[in-house]
Amino acid sequence: LAPTSGAAFVYPIPPPAPAQEIEVYTGTDPNLTEAPANVTRQLGEAWLHQQQAWPVTVFNDGAATLQVTAAELLPGAGDGITVNPIGGIFGQLSVFPGETAVITVRTDFETPGLRACTLRISSNDSDEATYDLPLAFDPRPQPAPPGFRVQREGGAVVLRYPQQPGFFTYQVQRSLLLDGWEDLGFLQAEFDPESNGILMVFRDQNPPPGRAFYRLKIQ
Repeated sequence: LAPTSGAAFVYPIPPPAPAQEIEVYTGTDPNLTEAPANVTRQLGEAWLHQQQAWPVTVFNDGAATLQVTAAELLPGAGDGITVNPIGGIFGQLSVFPGETAVITVRTDFETPGLRACTLRISSNDSDEATYDLPLAFDPRPQPAPPGFRVQREGGAVVLRYPQQPGFFTYQVQRSLLLDGWEDLGFLQAEFDPESNGILMVFRDQNPPPGRAFYRLKIQ
């Protein structure tokens, strides 16, 4: 009989996919940025007197459903920072394999100065049951858009603001010494013959005789 020959091959068996695996990102599509746990994520400029929403995206990189059971700010969060309660059945978010869900952090700052908080996301991820994400914000005044004008006309001070989307309201406030603000009213849409368009206008018919500061609070 002729001798025989052969070959043996060894194939590694990959470990099973994790039951569920949380990954967290900040920003909006298509510019999501991974946000590792316990590493401060600087979210950038937050405009004073303006409500802003900051999405935090949870991605399930595992093979079973990820149950997010809580999203909360740890004690010590700066003023003006809140987080939306999570939704879903029984107050949970169910994130299926390969899918995402969004948790929304909201800010509304009245004064400048760096703010920080830590967002804790609780889930059934066996090795990261609590995912702590430090966040930082830099509140500052929003630059006036091109065309914003404040001028005296007769005995009144008139504010004119470029037309903006209708879902905003603009409250006018006045201060003499920047130690407190008085609500005066709201900008109203008016036809502007100079530009042949619509502007948002407010007239302070009783301005103080000396210097005064005006600001708009966007709501």
